[in-house]
Parts: sequence; C-alpha cells; structure tokens
Amino acid sequence: MLALSLTSLLAGLIGGIWDLVDPLIAREEVRAELALTFTGLGIAALGAPLYLLGAQNTRRLIDRREAILTVVILWLLAGLISAIPLHFGQGLAFEDAIFEAFSGLTTTGASVLPSIERGVPRAIILYRVLLQWLGGVGIVVLFAALFPKIGAAGKRLFRDEAPAQSGRPMRPRIRELSLTIWAIYSALTLLLVVLLLLLGMGPFDALCHAMATLATGGFSTRDAAIASFESPAIELIIAAFMLIGAMNFGLYFEAYQRRSLRPLVRNIEVRTFLGLTLAAWLLISWMNRGIHHEALSGVRHAFFLTSGTISSTGFNSDVSLSWPASSQLLLLILMFFGGCAGSTSGGLKIERVIVLYQVAITQIKKSFRPHAVEAIRIGRRALDPNAVASVMAILILYFFTTALGTLAITSLDPVGVEAAFGVTLGAVTNAGLMPFHEAGLGFADYSAGSKLVLSALMLLGRLEFLAILALFVPRFWWR
Repeated sequence: MLALSLTSLLAGLIGGIWDLVDPLIAREEVRAELALTFTGLGIAALGAPLYLLGAQNTRRLIDRREAILTVVILWLLAGLISAIPLHFGQGLAFEDAIFEAFSGLTTTGASVLPSIERGVPRAIILYRVLLQWLGGVGIVVLFAALFPKIGAAGKRLFRDEAPAQSGRPMRPRIRELSLTIWAIYSALTLLLVVLLLLLGMGPFDALCHAMATLATGGFSTRDAAIASFESPAIELIIAAFMLIGAMNFGLYFEAYQRRSLRPLVRNIEVRTFLGLTLAAWLLISWMNRGIHHEALSGVRHAFFLTSGTISSTGFNSDVSLSWPASSQLLLLILMFFGGCAGSTSGGLKIERVIVLYQVAITQIKKSFRPHAVEAIRIGRRALDPNAVASVMAILILYFFTTALGTLAITSLDPVGVEAAFGVTLGAVTNAGLMPFHEAGLGFADYSAGSKLVLSALMLLGRLEFLAILALFVPRFWWR
C-alpha cells in the first residue's frame, strides 16, 4: 500500500507539473492531479499503521501455505487499491477502474479508455504506465527487496510470485538478488529512454513507452501507439527491447555477476525463444506479403508484430481479421507460448514449451521402445517428475481456464465464440490483444460482468494458476 501510494503521488505530482508546463488538455477538464494526490495520501494513511503493526509481529518465518496466501493477497489488494485513483481521477466506473488497474499491474495492456489523446491528462497516463512498470518484475520482488525482515521466507515468495522461474536453487541472499534485478530493470528502462530521446521522441512519450516496453505491458500515450510516431527506427528499437524484456531476468543477474554474456548465449530457453521469434518473423513476413505495398515495410511491420505478440507487449498489434488465416493462427500460437521464464512477459513460457516437446518425443519413442528410460532436460539439467507434472498441470489449467472464460464471456455478452475465445486468451496470456474482433471494437464494449471476469483471468495468468487455485482446496486451510 505504501508503494502504491507513492506511485499515485508521483504520477499526480509529475503529471500535474508536466501539464502546467506543456498543457495536454484544457485545464478545466483536469481533475486527476488532485485526485491522485489525495487518494495517494489516503492509501498511505491506511498502509502506514499496517506496516507498523506488522513490524511488531516477528514471532516466526512464514511457511509455504502462508507464502502462497501472502502472494495472492498482495496482488489482489494491489489491484483493488490501484483502481481507486483511476476511479476518482479519471471518473471511471469502478468495474472499469478495476479492469484498468489489473491490466496495468499484470502487464496485460488491455484498456477500457476509448481514447488516450482526448480527455486523459498526463497524470493518469503516467499512473497507468507506472502500474505496469511496478508490476513488470513483480510486486513481491519489490516487497522482498524493501522488507528484509521476511528472511528465508523470501525464497517462497519468489517461487510463488514467479512460478515459471527455472529450477535452479534460489540465491540465499534474496534481498541482494531482488535489488540487483530492480537495478538491471531500471538501467534498461533508462537506456531505452535515452535511445528514444535521441530518435526524436518527446520526453514524456519516451519515459512512458520505455517503462511500458520493459514491463512488456503495452500502455501507450497515443491512440495508435508506436505507429503514431511514423519512425522505423523507433519501431525497431521498441521491438528489440520488447524481446529483451521477455527474457529471463535471472540470467541478466548471472551475466552481471560474471561480467559475461555467456549465461544468456548458452541458455537453451533463450536460444529457443530467439529461434522461434526469427522463424515466426520470416513466416509472417511471407504470409502477409500482399498487405504492404513495399516488401521492406512488410518485413519491418512483421518484426514489430512478432516481437509484440510473443513478448505479450502488444502496442496495438491486434490480430486483424483481414489477414490470412495462417498468419492469425501463428500469432495465436505466439500469444500462447509467450516469453521466457522469469521475465516480465506472459504466456505459457518457452521453458515449459521445451519440456512439453520433450515429453511428446519421449512418449513417441516409448511407443516402439517401451522399456527405454530417458530424462526430461532443460539444457544439461534433468528435471524431476514433479517438475514435469507441474508443467503438464499448468498446460491443462491454461486450456481449462480459457474454455471456462470463453463460456463466461459468451454468457454475459452477445458475442460469438471466436471473439470470446480471443479476448479470453488475451487476458489469460497477459497479451492484452483482441483476436477475431472487428476494427473499432474494444474492451470498453464489454459488460461490467465480463470486465470483472477478464480481470480475474489476468490475475490467474499472471500468477500462473497454482497459487490462486490452491486457496480453493479445502486441505489448504487445515492445520
């Protein structure tokens, strides 16, 4: 709550000053600065006593179940609290504010705002992007960095907040790890800000797009997002940094410690991720060859589209119904796959895709050699059966949740199965895209019930099901 109050106060202060110096909209329309400031102070007034109360209670370390419950409470509370400034500052209905807040914190990037450039002050634009940037490397990672009193329980919080992390043992100095990851995350963001400024983007646009890119979130300051700048250089830089944000930050930590890029270059997941991106880029360039008048323009757009989809960033790269069916299907697969484990991206994660591929190949081999014993490996590391079973469970839960979400959306809104499936997949994978939708339709066109369902799906996808669904198992609550 203290961190979120600071986010609201910073957005109100910086956005308000920026609007005074360089007005974005008419001053009589602006009420966001005061709303963000006062709601930020109110949230801080509630958070400070809770922090003081918690600081007195140091009787023992939390166990595995308490860690799971803590993670779920943190994310749920963060989403609900983050909606308050949006409700009062932008005048959104509370279900819209909840949707927008969860979309930001889970780095989904979906929005119910009909237009960013008309009627939305800089304070709100900055607040939305700050939510994405805060949620990018994980609220719990920030929690572990700021509050070292949690001790060894921080390892449990890390595993539950980012369950797709690789199976290597977590570093014992959890605070050092989390602070280093935040430093790397901040440095990459600052680097992108500088590059965008050098390419001619304005300071406010550069700051917001840099934060949204590294968080693989996709919130923009423009209705047409990156396309509005009409700059191939900006597109290429943003696309490259979307891929950087979709790679494992744990590997960045190792590269920093060793002062070498070998941990990244030799990692099987990174190589597979980049290989899939390259293959998809070339295929989409060929499949969409009739859409663009110039071949070079088509290749450039395909690279941006591929990077934005597989990293779950988006930036308005929706799957158009006018494209070839093969291209639409490939982009859906990229949405489902997502980025690397331990990254800011959504989706199933490439590490799990590798495991599933090996399981399938192993079972094919066993069809004619039933007594053969082959280990499932990630690189040189053999996985134990529990890890493989966890991957299979996540896959089943992805399919099951997407099916239930599609059923819920079709029950609540008069939309077809294809559109309901597309919007559900966009929420569960945290991609924020809307496949199978006609041009002009957006998340704002859905009912309040559907928006709340989609908000829940975003959170399920961000925490990758297990932590939240564990709370619905009766034995979880037994002593």
